[in-house]
Amino acid sequence: MLPVLLDLGVRVSSRPLRLPVEHDLVRRHRGAAHAAGVRWAHRLERRGTPFAALGILLGHLLTADSIGPAIGGSTALLSILGGTWFPIPSEGALHVIAQLLPSYWLVQASQVALGGRGWDSRGWAVMIAWTIVLSLLAARAFRRDTQRA
Repeated sequence: MLPVLLDLGVRVSSRPLRLPVEHDLVRRHRGAAHAAGVRWAHRLERRGTPFAALGILLGHLLTADSIGPAIGGSTALLSILGGTWFPIPSEGALHVIAQLLPSYWLVQASQVALGGRGWDSRGWAVMIAWTIVLSLLAARAFRRDTQRA
């Protein structure tokens, strides 16, 4: 059987994202595969939004020479405090600080594949709050930066 491309309805740049799959699979499970792919893309998009807004904000506030160290430093800080490099203790000040960061909840989401549980309402609230605040700040920085030009 010849492989065909399954259109997931997700756009990467100007082209739709297509996955090679066997023709039988497409014929029998096209609807389920499409729905699963779209759900995966939307979840990934939502979880990455605060970090994208942070990048846009820093990109409009900093110079070309200072953006690299700023992004590297903020990524390292969020990774350390979010539990990417070592496990966060289940209680104490570091745990409280970590739960206020989007990087902590992104690490928790990655552990679902290993048998962990999904986010509770606190995780969604933190991600939504960071997304709103950083998006508003990024929009303000963008408007200010484009008005100067």
